[in-house]
This record gives sequence, C-alpha cells and structure tokens, in this order.
Amino acid sequence: MTKTIVPDSMEIRNVSPRFAAWKGADAGLLGFENIELLSHHDEVYWVREIGAIRQEFPDRVLIASIIASPDPAEWQALAGTVQDGADAIELNVSCPHGVPERGVGAASGLRMLIDARTDLSQSRNLILVSLILVLGVSGAVVNIGIAELKGMALSAVVAIVLGVFFFVVDRMGGDRV
Repeated sequence: MTKTIVPDSMEIRNVSPRFAAWKGADAGLLGFENIELLSHHDEVYWVREIGAIRQEFPDRVLIASIIASPDPAEWQALAGTVQDGADAIELNVSCPHGVPERGVGAASGLRMLIDARTDLSQSRNLILVSLILVLGVSGAVVNIGIAELKGMALSAVVAIVLGVFFFVVDRMGGDRV
C-alpha cells in the first residue's frame, strides 16, 4: 500500500514533529506513531515509484491509496494517473485525519452518505456505516495467519463481507436485515 497520494494541485502542510512516541504501560518506548497526513511527493514521483515497486516485486499485491478534493473529476484523473502498475486503488474517503477543513478524508466519505441520502433508519445501512466508522478509527486488529487487518483495511473487508451477506439475504427473499 502506498502512502496516500494527492493531486499536484492539493497543497499539503504537514505537522511538525511528524512522529509521536508510543510507550507501554511501564513507560518504555514501544515504537513511533507516524502522524504525517498525506504524501508530499508529486504525481510523477508516484508513477515512477509504483513502476519501480512493481518491477522489484512482481508477485506482490500493490495498492495505490489516493485522496482528492470533493470533485469527482479530480478523483478520476488521479486514479487514471496511478492505475498502471497498481493492482488496486484505495479511495481514501474515510481517513479521520485527512484534511477535513477542505472536505477531504472522512469528511468526504460522510458527505457522500449525506448526498446519497443514505437512510440510516434501515438496519443494514446503519450497521454498515457504524462498523466502517468504528472499525476504521478504533484501532481494532484481526490476525489471520500471517496477515493482519486493522483500521480502514479491516473496516473495508468487513463492509464488503457484510455487503455480500446482505445481497445474498435479499436474493433468498429476506427482508428483515
């Protein structure tokens, strides 16, 4: 997964310092938490890097993470720029950090729910939205063999599985979920 790539037109101002110490119960240092928000590299850099990563690791899954303004055309253009070499593109519409004052990140995802007039009185919608938001920011972790799912990766997988479950229930004639 790449660092979240932004359009060249989006100005990024990172905080300083960008790392915070992560300490255990005994106040011993466990590691560092990266609080850098988004990539400061331009699109040309990422196209080059995605190609280089693909050449070095041709048998690995490579996901390009992107974020853009609320303008769908900007998302489409950025996705088109980074798609060669990436196996998938993650649309970062749920990052709680993002740049909410510009309607980017979680603010963008919430805006989509509002604009689509998502009916949260329907149980399935409320379950999906709640799980995505809670799992995405809660720090929940699921280990499956050597794989670890956490944060938005975990919430995305849960949302896909539940979406398929709801689809199957609909096809079987269920209407209570």
